[in-house]
Amino acid sequence: MPQLALSDEEIRHLVAFLLSRNEGAAAVAAAPPCDPRVDAAAARALITRYRCPSCHAVNGFPPPPPGFELAAGAPDRPTTVMLRDGRLLLNHYNCRGCHRIEGVGGTLADRLDRKTFAPPGLDGEGARVQASWLVQYLRRPTTLRPWLHIRMPDYGLSEGQARTLAAYFAALARVPMTDEPSPDAATDVVAQGLRRVAHFKCGQCHIGGADAPLPKALDPEDLATDLTLAKTRLRPSWIRHFLARPKAVVGTDTRMPSVFYTIDGAPTVDHPEQDIEAITAYLLHMSEPLDVALGRLDAERQDERHIQDTDWRTYAY
Repeated sequence: MPQLALSDEEIRHLVAFLLSRNEGAAAVAAAPPCDPRVDAAAARALITRYRCPSCHAVNGFPPPPPGFELAAGAPDRPTTVMLRDGRLLLNHYNCRGCHRIEGVGGTLADRLDRKTFAPPGLDGEGARVQASWLVQYLRRPTTLRPWLHIRMPDYGLSEGQARTLAAYFAALARVPMTDEPSPDAATDVVAQGLRRVAHFKCGQCHIGGADAPLPKALDPEDLATDLTLAKTRLRPSWIRHFLARPKAVVGTDTRMPSVFYTIDGAPTVDHPEQDIEAITAYLLHMSEPLDVALGRLDAERQDERHIQDTDWRTYAY
């Protein structure tokens, strides 16, 4: 049973629902009480006959065997082994019940009025995220989109299980099971990236961290993840590809607009590659939440305008 991170109110709702499910209550009440004088040997024979310990832990019987065995976690495992082990874990934890993986699953979206509130598809996940981040997230899931009611459960995965899943996604994406290094960037390039982020109004959708207040005037469907996660979560090469052609990378359902190129690949701004490199550098070197950085940038611009206005008045006199 995973940890579901339920609030007290959600727990009360679930308890109320479960208590309302009273089908069969009369049959349970009419069942004869347990007789402690029943022969324990006969009970043991029944347990053995129906092979209860093959699934359940029963006192006095060997523990149930694991449903499957994973290969040893050597880094040079064949791709076929990494894919097999990952699929075993996906099936065991029913990951496809929420996520679309290898083109299959994600049926939870069929039960939602707004499909964009469903858990994300994980095709291409290995090319998107850093391996170390994925291992850490699978072991201790954190809130990435605080406005969603659906949350990733904590299954209590071991280090080996988490690394097996990360290796599976890396093998699917044909990338190494290692973190992609973040390139160095000059200070002026990072500053230019912030200016371009402000110019394209990225802060309208990308809110702050999990504790940041949600904008009341904005539809939750238009909200996007906290950009401060990018430098630890995302591979630099994926950021560049996504900024250039978001719908080609993650699908046509993404709310991310195509800012730099049309679908046909024609530039829509004067220097798309320079803008992409600058924004990527900024995301990989962010040191404060985006709203704080944008507020500081706006204050600096106001100071510059004030200085220019003061210089003009002095010159005029």
